[in-house]
Amino acid sequence: ITQIVASNPEERGLSFGSHFDISDDILVSHVSRKSINVLKSRYRALVSRRDVLVLCNLKCVFSIE
Repeated sequence: ITQIVASNPEERGLSFGSHFDISDDILVSHVSRKSINVLKSRYRALVSRRDVLVLCNLKCVFSIE
């Protein structure tokens, strides 16, 4: 099950298929410090340079130290 959660009040009325779809660049996965640490400790060999850059950007979006 995938849950789509609005990041601000203005986005709460938006719905998938009507206001945005899979081709839009506005969907991101929520990450936490814990999930990043698991990626680093267990999946380091599978994480590409591009993945690292995306994670760095998401750290900024979600204010992760």
